[in-house]
Amino acid sequence: MSGLFEIVNPLSLFLHLVNLIILYIVFKFFLYKPLSKFMRARQERFEQERQAIDADRAEVDAIKAKSDDIVRQARLDAEGQVAQIMAQADKDAQSIREEASRQAEVIIETAKQSAKEEKRRLMDSMHDQVMELSVALASRILEREIKPEDHQKLMEEFLSEVK
Repeated sequence: MSGLFEIVNPLSLFLHLVNLIILYIVFKFFLYKPLSKFMRARQERFEQERQAIDADRAEVDAIKAKSDDIVRQARLDAEGQVAQIMAQADKDAQSIREEASRQAEVIIETAKQSAKEEKRRLMDSMHDQVMELSVALASRILEREIKPEDHQKLMEEFLSEVK
């Protein structure tokens, strides 16, 4: 072992060991603890930011779900209103058709009454003309004595006047 002590000086080894221990203590207090503290703080800050991001993401998801519900409800309301408007339009169209039908019936009935009145008036007028012609014929007959030829002639005149 004497050969080993010649290569390695025990005092130098001891001083290196003491120097290593002192460096360890200095590094531990001046570097490791502040570095650990800095790393813990950084880790906590990352964790807080992650929690904030998760909370924001949850809030965004909740807002998105709420907006989707609002849009869906608005769409359903719009469809309901469209259906209601269409039903009202159908009812209005039906009532307009019924009113038009009633008005058409009134117009037709009025036209029929007018036609009947016109026919009655024309029949009365024709009756009056026939009466006048009959009176005229009778007065002609009474003015002279009628022979069968005259009677035939008068009848033809009468019929031509009636036509």
